[in-house]
Amino acid sequence: MRPGDLRYDLQGLLTGVQSDRLVPGRRLEAEHLTLAATEAGIEIAGTARLDGAEATGTWRMAHADRGASRLEADVAVSPPTLAALGIALPEGMLRGAGSGRLLLDLRPGQPPAFSFRSTLEGLALAVPQIGWSKAAAQRGTLVLEGRLGRSPVVERLALDAPGLSAQGSLRIGATGGLERLDLDRLQVGDWLDAPVSLLGPGMAVELRGGTLDLAHAQLGSGGGGRGGGGPITGRLDRVQVTGGLALTDVTAVLNTAQGLEGRFAGQVNGGPAVTGRLAPQGGRVGARVQGSDAGAVLRAAGFFAGAEGGTLDLLLLPAGSQAWKAELFLRSLRVREAPALAHLLNAVSVVGLLQQLGGPGILFDEVQGEFRIDPGRVTVQRSSAVGAGLGLSVEGSYDLTTGRMELRGVLSPFYLVNGIGALLTRRGEGLFGFDFTLEGPPEAPSVAINPLSALTPGFLREIFRAPPPPEWTRA
Repeated sequence: MRPGDLRYDLQGLLTGVQSDRLVPGRRLEAEHLTLAATEAGIEIAGTARLDGAEATGTWRMAHADRGASRLEADVAVSPPTLAALGIALPEGMLRGAGSGRLLLDLRPGQPPAFSFRSTLEGLALAVPQIGWSKAAAQRGTLVLEGRLGRSPVVERLALDAPGLSAQGSLRIGATGGLERLDLDRLQVGDWLDAPVSLLGPGMAVELRGGTLDLAHAQLGSGGGGRGGGGPITGRLDRVQVTGGLALTDVTAVLNTAQGLEGRFAGQVNGGPAVTGRLAPQGGRVGARVQGSDAGAVLRAAGFFAGAEGGTLDLLLLPAGSQAWKAELFLRSLRVREAPALAHLLNAVSVVGLLQQLGGPGILFDEVQGEFRIDPGRVTVQRSSAVGAGLGLSVEGSYDLTTGRMELRGVLSPFYLVNGIGALLTRRGEGLFGFDFTLEGPPEAPSVAINPLSALTPGFLREIFRAPPPPEWTRA
């Protein structure tokens, strides 16, 4: 009789099962398992515990596979079961209890290869460093593929959950803690799309490029772990501040212990360099930006094409979901070939200043401003520019979509002398000045001058001012 001629079908019950060889390096235990053996192979099924983690499934080995076998099981997932397997996630990252489907391929002399899939239902997840969390009732998809061993390796990780999508790999350290999580692409809401690495038990974040929309960002406010998380370092290709304003080639050293804070550096729309600091502000992020070439920054941002030189100090504070309040302070700013200002100087017949504007430029010792940035619109709530030859105060709005401005203010020529009475007026206004309005595109605005205002002392000038539009006084 040849071996292939033998037919048999054995059924049995195994009790008190223990093995540390079926899954090398892991202890498997079960009170009762069923056994089925035929000439094709062996099958063992039931509920068992792998290093204390409960699973219900079937182990199969075909005689023709020369010792190779497969385990298929439904596995319970919770912080205690992961801890039993030696997988120590950062505190607060995972809560609740769920389940998943585990496939384990066992081959002699090789680390076990595994595949795990879960809907994540029943599991609450949180990554506070990127402001993301998932409630236990929400569903998603998690796929893990890799190899077990003393230091398990996840060669493929794919996570798709409400508000987050990620693909990458991870490595568990010899002591069971997270050693490294490399995400080739991490998408969070509509504000982050970047390759990211999370390092060590504290989950320090390393950025490796990509884009971030600061207006929608919820960095450091996910509420998942207690005490915040590790530091955030690295670079981003682009940080969008608002519609047409972005920082490119950004490098940063930040932390999230008390909300997102730290230092950064970058280029304005791919041009001049700036440095700055972030700080938490009411669930969002505020920023202070400084630059050594204010004119280049204003030109690159599309705010003022005729600005040159000077230093910049800008404070940005969140106002509403996508808006910013801003305070601007410039020193030693020179203005050349500014069409709107040229039209204004021509209207009041200040010939000498008009010639300066077309030549070396007009120097403003100080420029200050308070304004609000909304999607598609900048509202100037109060601003002033003062120099020896000219003083200006300006209020109004600028439509970033249409390029149309609606501004009003006071022009005070010969400010060095005229500004003696400035204690009785707004900053940028001399004792005597011209009330004006500018409307239309900056390159060809409509200019209106109130000639009576030039004869009115500054402290009485409010008589000729119209009340500001409602958007100028918005919170």
